[in-house]
Amino acid sequence: MTEDVKSKILELAEETFNTGDDPDQAPVSRASMDKLTALHPKSISYRLDGDKPIGFTTILPTTKDLMRRFLDGEINEKELFNLSQKQDKYSALYLMSAVVKPEHRKRGLAFEMALEGLDSIGVSLDTDLFCWPFTDEGRALADRVAKHFGLAMHHREK
Repeated sequence: MTEDVKSKILELAEETFNTGDDPDQAPVSRASMDKLTALHPKSISYRLDGDKPIGFTTILPTTKDLMRRFLDGEINEKELFNLSQKQDKYSALYLMSAVVKPEHRKRGLAFEMALEGLDSIGVSLDTDLFCWPFTDEGRALADRVAKHFGLAMHHREK
């Protein structure tokens, strides 16, 4: 991923999530992108139209213990992100975000990108999948992804 593409993905992410206004959300920054790709190179999947990103997904590889703490509300998303560390194999995968520009929606891009990342990171029957959906579309995407792998999707409610 080029520095220019990183910058454009960061702009799209901040436009969508306004993380600067919410100290509990995982940060949107070059450092957070670097950490995600250090945890696994395919933690961020994206699609371009020319040189402009039209969508991306982020997956945070982590542990079942941190997943449970997050789902139970003991830690927030920022803490989940900060506490997650590099491992050889991850027991839980957090579908952190999926963004597709409105004019490119309804074509399955978010699903494709999510599968690309998850397949690369590695999903097995022992893997827990979880999310914190903010929209009906996000919930439907997460559930479709889980169904694809024959797994349950654990949801954190707002």
